[in-house]
Amino acid sequence: MKSRISFLLLLPLCLALLLSSCGFSIYNLPTDFSSVELIYENDPSRYYYNQLTDDGKTAYTLIVNNISEHPEKIEIPQIDEDEFGKVFYAVTYDNPGILCFGMSSSVKADGNKFFYVPEYSANKEECDKKTNELNTAVSEFLKTVPENSSDYEKELLTHDYICDKCIYVYNEGESLKGSSYDAIINGEAVCEGYARAAKLFLDKLSVINYLICGDATNSDGKTESHMWNIVNIDGKNYHLDLTWDDYDNDSAAVSHSYFNLSDDMIKANHFNLAPSDNNCVSTDANYFKVNNLMFESFTKNEKKAMTSTAVKNVRNSCNQVEVCFVNAYAFNKAITDLADKSGIYDVLDDVNKQCGKKFSSVTYAEDDDIYTVQFVFE
Repeated sequence: MKSRISFLLLLPLCLALLLSSCGFSIYNLPTDFSSVELIYENDPSRYYYNQLTDDGKTAYTLIVNNISEHPEKIEIPQIDEDEFGKVFYAVTYDNPGILCFGMSSSVKADGNKFFYVPEYSANKEECDKKTNELNTAVSEFLKTVPENSSDYEKELLTHDYICDKCIYVYNEGESLKGSSYDAIINGEAVCEGYARAAKLFLDKLSVINYLICGDATNSDGKTESHMWNIVNIDGKNYHLDLTWDDYDNDSAAVSHSYFNLSDDMIKANHFNLAPSDNNCVSTDANYFKVNNLMFESFTKNEKKAMTSTAVKNVRNSCNQVEVCFVNAYAFNKAITDLADKSGIYDVLDDVNKQCGKKFSSVTYAEDDDIYTVQFVFE
């Protein structure tokens, strides 16, 4: 099972507010920004924009509308350092398709005028090239999504594509791979790259979602900063963590243990959430609930249901089955029967007979925090 080492870039930028005046520029009249059209006002995909003040929203709009041209500075309304930090994070969190932000940023004053001064990680030509590559990859993915797909189906396709395409990579001493480009084009990312890639796809598919940050304790017992997504399905919010569903084991199929969890479920190992109130109170769109694989007990009936799902999955070229339990007792009983006593080979035999396969071994990954287990037939 993957050792969930989850580092988070979180853009640890130098957000400096530098107030400077030169010569007679101090007598410049303040710019009137009332004519700036707040075109993102009714966009549900821009969660962090909606948390800003009116001046913050204006600054956000001006930055997003102009940053692709790589200007040296962008004039914005006067805002304090705290609001500037919120604006910058809103721009980066709401817009995973904007690439090439550097590691520092500032606001400078020239008399009564204020300017956002960005730092870029690459020149405009290189950034445009990366953006075009990313947009092409997104367009190709969108072609694979059936026209009448539900939001749940769109989310599932997004989840499985990214988990299949990307691997978790953290190399100490190297720059963190935290962009949607890293995940989708390079196929290597930390948790931030996974989350941004998911947001980019879901935004394009008109599935409401936003990024969330916090701490998470991995399977080694180590707590690290982490990023994942909140996704709205049929008017209800859920936690979606692609990073923790992408096991390092090459033989493992994509997991769905962290696909649409409630607050109560995610708090088993995710905490110090920002934002803290996400109203994830439903399990209706949880992967296991939707697929009738969330069990309150483990008896021959649950084992039969699990076998039926395994057969269906293998016939659909998915050589695995996953189940979830709502309590530790049922989970432990299942692990004892299926893993410790090799009961999973009863399932394997039925799969081979009904599907004409010759699987001879099974690998499994369990998560005793949220009571899920995945079996992969080989």
